[in-house]
Amino acid sequence: MASSGGPPEEPWERIRPASRPTSAWKGNPAKRPAPPEPQATVRRAFPLLPKPDRARMDPANSEHPAAFPLFPCARRRDKSRLRLPRAPVLDRWLARLGYSCLSLALGGTGWWFFAWRPSTATSPATPPSVLHHGPQSAVGSRVLTMLQAFRAAPGAEEKAAFVIDPARVKPLMAAAYQSNRLPEGGLEFGVPVALEPGLLLVPARVAGPPEFLLHLVVQDRQGRFLLDWETYEQEMTQRFTTFAAKPGSPAGDFRLMIGRAHSFGQVSGAHPSVRVAAPGSTALVQLVKVSEGARAAVIHSLPWDQRRRALVRLRWETPPDDDPILVLEEIVRWDFLP
Repeated sequence: MASSGGPPEEPWERIRPASRPTSAWKGNPAKRPAPPEPQATVRRAFPLLPKPDRARMDPANSEHPAAFPLFPCARRRDKSRLRLPRAPVLDRWLARLGYSCLSLALGGTGWWFFAWRPSTATSPATPPSVLHHGPQSAVGSRVLTMLQAFRAAPGAEEKAAFVIDPARVKPLMAAAYQSNRLPEGGLEFGVPVALEPGLLLVPARVAGPPEFLLHLVVQDRQGRFLLDWETYEQEMTQRFTTFAAKPGSPAGDFRLMIGRAHSFGQVSGAHPSVRVAAPGSTALVQLVKVSEGARAAVIHSLPWDQRRRALVRLRWETPPDDDPILVLEEIVRWDFLP
């Protein structure tokens, strides 16, 4: 105990920290102990897996009894066959919806084609390759009776009773029949087609040679069906077809269907042009340049998405270092029927 009456003091040996133990072989590698012997690894005996039957997995091997079962339900019970992962629910429903829409479209198309498809006799947009001689309506029978009487009339004086505006066209008819330019001997009529109220289109065929198809325009005038003889003469003599096939032919007036070829001015560097075809044709195939004098009349009176009947004056033009082109010189009048 301390002389001051405090707690006894610790001896110096207990307070001093002990020294670190030193290895006996430090500084002498010869005394380094040998490393412990590695223990032997114990291997477990796993059972051998059965070798897969390659014949069951090869779809080309049809001799194996399990490759292609006889019934589809047997494939589902065959657990050894490789199964593809199922598609997500949304993908499956989308696939079913696509199949349903495709089935409805194909079924509706077939139903329309066989049940509601318009025939040649009722659709003015389908020219008859072979004339249809089906049941006639009352109006169609009257029109065909008039045309047969017109064909049977011996001369221009008698035929004038069946045409529109006979006083004006009778001299033209006399000149045409005197020169025998109209091959009426092989003329055969088809079923009349109603274009609009009071206007009908009658397909016809000339037996030839050469054999060709044409369309006759018939109009109801105060309860009487009369033939537009000027269109009839143009179609029977193939005047427009001959004119369009021979560059350099003299200018002439023609009864045609016309429609815009583009939007006039929205195409830079392009000439204003229209497409024309004979009355009753389904496609406007002949491209015609519009002259400056006829441009205003065409722009203001011919909508972009419509076709109109017109009496037009056409001529051939041969630019320098270029091919001859057809030019629409003038719109004589719209709707060529007088």
